[in-house]
Amino acid sequence: MIPRSLVDHLARHVVDAPDQIAVASGDDAITYRELWDRILLAANRLRDEGVHAGDRVLLAAAPTPEFLSGYFACHLLRAVATPFAPDVAASKLRGILAAIGPRVVLAARRTPVGLPGHKFLSISALTGTAEAPRSDAFDWPEPEDAADMLLTSGTTGDPKGIVLTHRNILAAARNINQFVGNISHDREALALPLDHSFGLGRLRCQILAGGTLILTPGLVFPKLLFDSMKRWNVTGFSFVPAGWAMLTRLTGEKLAEFSGELRYIEIGSAPMPLEEKRRLMRLFPRTRLCMHYGLTEASRSSFIEFHSSGDRLDSVGRPAPNVAIRIVDEEGVEMPLGRPGRILIQGEHVLESRWNPDMGRRVSQGWLRSGDMGYQDEQGYLYLCGREDDVINIGGRKVHPAEVEQLLLAHDGVEDSVCVAIPDPENVTGERIQAFLVSRPGRRTLPSSQRLTEFLAHSLEDYKIPIAFEWVTTIPRNASGKINRKTVGDLLRGALVDAGRDG
Repeated sequence: MIPRSLVDHLARHVVDAPDQIAVASGDDAITYRELWDRILLAANRLRDEGVHAGDRVLLAAAPTPEFLSGYFACHLLRAVATPFAPDVAASKLRGILAAIGPRVVLAARRTPVGLPGHKFLSISALTGTAEAPRSDAFDWPEPEDAADMLLTSGTTGDPKGIVLTHRNILAAARNINQFVGNISHDREALALPLDHSFGLGRLRCQILAGGTLILTPGLVFPKLLFDSMKRWNVTGFSFVPAGWAMLTRLTGEKLAEFSGELRYIEIGSAPMPLEEKRRLMRLFPRTRLCMHYGLTEASRSSFIEFHSSGDRLDSVGRPAPNVAIRIVDEEGVEMPLGRPGRILIQGEHVLESRWNPDMGRRVSQGWLRSGDMGYQDEQGYLYLCGREDDVINIGGRKVHPAEVEQLLLAHDGVEDSVCVAIPDPENVTGERIQAFLVSRPGRRTLPSSQRLTEFLAHSLEDYKIPIAFEWVTTIPRNASGKINRKTVGDLLRGALVDAGRDG
């Protein structure tokens, strides 16, 4: 029988390679046979607690083997796994509970508990010493069943969830593995949050390939990370650009000591400066450096491999395997090559609108309106211009702030940048651009506004050049490294660096 879900593939690995290590944490290792027994025990416990097909189960996404047991137990029961950050604040958890209405909450040690009206279980207590039930005691999932609900990172108390089917998550994992080249011999150090699409996707990819997941406490504990990578002889790693920046600030180029062992690195979720991409190519000359573009609603829709596409590093690559991308205007008419428009995505990895009623206006005939703007060149490489609602209107002329930001990042004094719209002080064009900048580490003097203007003038029309440049210590981003342009301007205006450092 052909496996039709990720949990089907996991069960097949139990038959084909029962003694292969599925997951390791610290010095402990769990084989596929042992993981499967834990999943069966967890599914049995959840069923005893009243969890049935279609029920939502909130899972604290701690980097532990217990999370994997609970996650796949939900799939085996045809319940909807809904991961959340284990250290979530009680006030935010109340909002999630009200919006999601879970049957059970699987809590970690740091999860706030005791909220009335909801059943909390310890995720670590799902599996005991009892004998695992038989696999045929459960009604296995169908491809069209809802599998996961991923919570959006809203700042209000009204969170929403993106629902993905078993077909969606299996298709995404297949596409990723086909591009990255994951195999059963891979051992991947996973330091990403498991309640986000990127980290959870890496988990799924390893399970699909029959490889080994090495769970780590994250990049903020680099010694533990590197010790774990040495202990388990890792062949794969992944990070967001903000994570790479933090790791290099803490440890320099120490990750390059694993250059000979790492077969692949996957990068994603936010833009990365060209200089850092070239730095990775220098540090990892034989490693497959894969960077993706995608959304929670359509995971990893395009890929670029740095070494083989070194002349297109300012793009986000070409469509991933089994994925189609179109660029259209506001009426849905195909745009010519090189002309920016709205990015549409099609593939089995794209969420189904029937599970997401508020997505009905964004999904039409299998095509997802991503909300991003971009264009493709003659070889199919995709270039991002920003979000549809990020466009700044300067006297009727549209400016994509990402274009300005990428040029600012090419300046040797700029470490990070974000551009936002501000009212035109002369009340002529309606809006103008303000840039917030973070300086390179160790930089004693900052480039003046005049020098930055002259730098940008070589590549931009006058109306695209910011009328104000402000220096800040950091630019706030979410856990995936993304910026909320709607709020970042107000936040940063109260955190300006002493302008006396201008040079």
